[in-house]
Amino acid sequence: MFSKKEITEKYEITRTTLHNWKTTKPNLYNLLLNSDGTNSEIRELTIILEKYSKTIISDFLIEDIEYILELKLEEYLDKVEKLHTIYIEQTSNDLKQNSEYILNIYQKIQKLNIIERYIFISRIRSVKKQKIKQIELRTAIKHYFKEFLKIN
Repeated sequence: MFSKKEITEKYEITRTTLHNWKTTKPNLYNLLLNSDGTNSEIRELTIILEKYSKTIISDFLIEDIEYILELKLEEYLDKVEKLHTIYIEQTSNDLKQNSEYILNIYQKIQKLNIIERYIFISRIRSVKKQKIKQIELRTAIKHYFKEFLKIN
């Protein structure tokens, strides 16, 4: 949290302007007052993750991602290191009928390191947040999961 003096110095605004924003732009005033400087750190980490994602070599098929998107894996970001186990738990009902297919995807998930799993779950969240229509889903998968898709 910044002091009013730190805000005026950091953002090069006068104390009068800051005081006026308290009543005219209360959301901005509160954002500045309650900021702890982590926004730039988050932006930097996001940039690093995006750069890292370009180094991912994986072999998922579009059909694999479509199947995974039907699950609720995005809810388990806090358990990202156990993503492969959570995947099996969520697919246990289908395991008897589609065991080879499900276990094939399991092995692909298991090969991902923890950073790749985090990026993978983040991409799942992004796609689900978009509420993409079924006819546009394959295009979205190609865009969001390009690093994870097998190159044909």
